[in-house]
Amino acid sequence: MISSHAFDSINLLDKAADASVKRETVIANNLANADTPTYKRKDIDFSRTLMREMMRLAEPKPV
Repeated sequence: MISSHAFDSINLLDKAADASVKRETVIANNLANADTPTYKRKDIDFSRTLMREMMRLAEPKPV
């Protein structure tokens, strides 16, 4: 039987991958729009995004 800690680790890795994909998407958009005169560069704080997702995982689940 798989413990709930194993699922927590899998969920954490999933959230880390999501945060990484979000950041890569933002960087790709910045590169694609580098020559667009009115485009303003965007950024995403990977650590903050991951921490927010981790906090969501730690919230009690409704029964």
